[in-house]
Amino acid sequence: MTDLNTRSQWFSGKRLILGGCVAAVVVAAGIGFVRLSSTPQGHSDVSSQSRKNPQRYATSAAEWASLTIEPVT
Repeated sequence: MTDLNTRSQWFSGKRLILGGCVAAVVVAAGIGFVRLSSTPQGHSDVSSQSRKNPQRYATSAAEWASLTIEPVT
């Protein structure tokens, strides 16, 4: 009976709360360390070719005039 009483004191509410807080701080520190130590990823939706040539294609007035919309058949 004394052994059970000693174990119940070991797992008292204050110790469980303190252990949970310590675990939360350790996990938060680990996540912060991983995020700060990793290199940021660039935008993957832009191709390397478009980054090399900053000029964009400009549509001429004749091309806009010849643009038509047709129904899908």
